[in-house]
Amino acid sequence: MSVGGGTVLTMDIAGKTAVVTGAAVGIGRAIAARLGAAALDVNLRAPMLTTQLAIPGMRAAGGGAVVNVGSTAGVGFGPHVSPEYSAAKAALIRFTTTLPDLDGVRVNCVVPDWVATPRGIRERAALPPAERGQALVPLEAVTDAVVDFVADDSLAGRVVLLEREAEPRWLK
Repeated sequence: MSVGGGTVLTMDIAGKTAVVTGAAVGIGRAIAARLGAAALDVNLRAPMLTTQLAIPGMRAAGGGAVVNVGSTAGVGFGPHVSPEYSAAKAALIRFTTTLPDLDGVRVNCVVPDWVATPRGIRERAALPPAERGQALVPLEAVTDAVVDFVADDSLAGRVVLLEREAEPRWLK
């Protein structure tokens, strides 16, 4: 499903309704280019609208979970090659933390570093060895974090950071 130019995945996990928003830089840029949308539309506005649109149906169904996918580009204060992308991801993280349990609908955020998707693996391999840095975040670490947020009813307004070669760390 597409909302406001962003990609949204809706699923049922363990009998619970879940909405997952967010996209990798390449996916977000591709969608933005195709739709003429700005980075803020794809990486911030779409997840915010999706959350707003999902809440009534989830409440009516007895609850659910929205899991936003941020990026480490939105964490910290250093320069970034794509300022609009990093600003949108920072705002998405903050948006998530402002939402408590909304009558049974929980909103959380997974914040991965560079992920070992097929594209990420190709891009890293194309870099000179001195520029590759640490191993990429395993894709399974991201999917496990999403499933954990959906399955654990005690988590709301939480953010987990998935850095390369590090244990998951709670930001909130």
